[in-house]
Amino acid sequence: MNDNFVDWYGIEAGQSIEAESTALDWTTDIWPAAYVSLKTLENDGYGQEPLNT
Repeated sequence: MNDNFVDWYGIEAGQSIEAESTALDWTTDIWPAAYVSLKTLENDGYGQEPLNT
């Protein structure tokens, strides 16, 4: 609530003291073959996500 900017700078005006920053999951629709092992949003919290087009 009251998160007006996508950033990592902590609490914004009007947010509770529990606020840390904007939630973010890094996702892609194609996991590069050069990367070590496949990571998926479902299993790892980041990585390949079929809905990300």
